[in-house]
Formats: sequence, C-alpha cells, structure tokens
Amino acid sequence: MTISVGYALGHIFEFLLFSYFANTSFYSTQKNITKTIISLCGYIILFGIGLLYKVSISILSFFIVNAVLLKTCYGVKFKNAIFYSLMLDVLSCIGEYIIIYILGMRYGSSDFFVTSRQTMFISLGGKTIYLIGLLFLKKFVNKKNTYENETQTITIIIPVLTMLCLTILMTIEINTLIFILLCVAFLLINIITFYTNAGLNNKNRELRILQEEYNKNKAELSEYHLVAEKYENTRVMRHDFHKQLDILKNLIETDNVKAKEYMQQIQFSQRELDYAKYTDNKILNILFAKKIKECHRRGVEIHIHSTFPTLSFISEIDTVAIFSNMLDNAIEAAEHANIKEIYVDLYTVNNAYSAVRVENYTDKEPIVLDGFLRTQKGNTDIHGMGIKSINNALKKYGSDLTWTYDKERKFFRALAVIHIPKEIHDV
Repeated sequence: MTISVGYALGHIFEFLLFSYFANTSFYSTQKNITKTIISLCGYIILFGIGLLYKVSISILSFFIVNAVLLKTCYGVKFKNAIFYSLMLDVLSCIGEYIIIYILGMRYGSSDFFVTSRQTMFISLGGKTIYLIGLLFLKKFVNKKNTYENETQTITIIIPVLTMLCLTILMTIEINTLIFILLCVAFLLINIITFYTNAGLNNKNRELRILQEEYNKNKAELSEYHLVAEKYENTRVMRHDFHKQLDILKNLIETDNVKAKEYMQQIQFSQRELDYAKYTDNKILNILFAKKIKECHRRGVEIHIHSTFPTLSFISEIDTVAIFSNMLDNAIEAAEHANIKEIYVDLYTVNNAYSAVRVENYTDKEPIVLDGFLRTQKGNTDIHGMGIKSINNALKKYGSDLTWTYDKERKFFRALAVIHIPKEIHDV
C-alpha cells in the first residue's frame, strides 16, 4: 500500500491544528509532554484508519479520537467534548468536500480511489479551509476558558445534521458553485451555533458565580445581624450598669473566681461589640469594625475619616456587596504592597449624594480588559465577580464605581458616588 505525501501532510496538518485549537481554548490537565504524546498517538491511529479508504469510518474515528483527547488531556466535560469534536469534524469535512467536489469526484459508495496528486490538493486545500474555520471559532472562544457549563443538547444536533446533509450531497450531481454555497451556508450555521453555545456557557457561568457572590454577601450580612443583636444586648447591659455592679458585688462576696469570670465576660463583650458610628447605616458600621480587625490581623493600617454621611437608604445586602468588596480589594492589595496603608473617606455633599472613597497602595498596576477593571488574583473568572457585584449593586442607585491609579506613587483610588433618593434629601 503506497502512502502519498499529500495524505501524510494532511494528517500532520490536522494534528497541528487540533493542538493549536485545544491549547488556546482549554485548560490542560496533563503535562505538556504527556499531552503531546497522547494526542500524537491518537492521530497516528487516525492515520492508520485512513489507509482503509473507508470515508464513513474515517469521519467517525476523527470524531471519537478528538472527543477522547479533549476529555482526557483537557478535562472538557463529556457533552462539551462531543460538541467541540463534532464541530472539528464538520469543519474538516466541509474543507475536504469542497475540494473533492471541485475535482469532480463523487461518492458512489463508502470508498473510492484518489490519486496522489488529488490527495495533495485535498490535503492542502481542505486543511486551509479547516484552518480558516478554526480561526473563526477562535473569535468566539475566551482564551483558557474552562467551559464549566455543559453544552445544550440541541447544539449537538446541528453539526450532526450538517454531517448527514453533506454526505447526502456528495452522492448526487449538482452544480459545483451551488455545492460550495451550500457548504458555506452550513459553515455559517455551525459557526453561529458555536457562538451561541459559547455565549450561553459564559452567561451561565457568570450567573452562577454572581449567585455565589450574592450568597457570600448574604451569609456575611447574617453574621452582621448576629453582631448587631449582640451589640443591642450589650447596650441593654450598659443601661443596667448598676444591676451589673450588684451582681458583681454579690459574686465577689460569694465566689471570687466566678466574679473574675463575669468581669472578663463584660470586658470581652465591650471590646468585641463596641464600634464607632461612621454613618447612619448600622450594618456598614459593623462592617467597618470587622474590616478594621482584619486589617490589624493582616498587618495593614487603615485610616477612616467620616463626616457621618447619609447611607441608611442603601439596603443591607447592597451595603455588604458594595463596601465589603471595596474594602476586601483594598486589603488584599495593601497587604502585598511595600506601604501597607488604606485610607477611607466618607462624606455627603449638599444632601444630594454620599461618597465613599477607598485608597490604598498597591505594587501591581490594575488590569483592564474590555474597559472593565479586573482582579490581580489568579482566577479572574471567580475573583473578578466581586467588582461586578459592586457595580450591580451601585446601578440600583444610579451610580457606578470609578477608579484611578497613580503609577509613580503606586496608589489606587476607588470612588463610589451614591445618589441619595429624593424622598430622603428633601426631608
């Protein structure tokens, strides 16, 4: 059996194009050398199967091998691996079918003879169209996207129907130009399908992460409610200070050990629950108290200047979403900076809007992608959602988060200007 140069080049191109698409679209779950060896073995198997000159078997094998490689080497979910492998199959077939049809060849059966010269044309021309198709798909794929959400079943049906239609068209006599136009139409349909699927996956992932961010804020809010309740109990105890003294006096007379324990409990409660009133928003005051303790624990110095602004109109969950995330970002950056300081300014202007300015030193320049501020942390999909959570909450009050960065001073400033509702500032 003679192996033509064109046949060998075609499989080499397919291997290189698959490696390009997979490595730029998915996270690798294997070491580079292991991944390369496994992929190469897969395409050597395809090379051997292709020597049988059974078109249907070659197409099916191409799909199976690519699906297995995506699942094994890149950790792509099973249903997603099927979808992306089908898309690669469609692109490869469209490229080869166009060239085959131009050469005047038809499928009378599942196998047919191809000369060495024709094989070279099919390989070079078909893989060029295959490459163009992959470049189009790459326009809709976020680099290193994990594809955590599963592909919808209906999107898998589209490439399957495309393969069936193309196979049927290859067995009938139609004008070459019409055939090429039909192939282009199928190509566009599949690219649109891929784009739609990628968009749905990205949207679903973003919604899931935002839901997790909301749940985190809700849990934090519950914690603040507990602290507020304890604070109220402590305030009542302070109101009944004389009664506490009587209890302490009786304990001293009867049991010094219990008296000391009781006194320590009172002191601990006061230190733990006492907080400064920076604003008229009780949850925000408690939040500041918590973040101050966190700053001390992480070796960051925080300076808060407040003119007691009006912020009570902000809902509790939005208070956590906005201010907890702003302070968390500042603490995270300042902790790893040479100057570990944070400055917070709280003020109201003309009873029309309240502003919260958070400033901190950071040795890393902020990352901006598509006009949006991104986190410096490793997993931007997850941690970047804190910034989105801030803006989603601020939008409810007709506001958004603005920021500036001084490269020379390595100083970051975030500002939230929140409009006070008319019914409040008219009071």
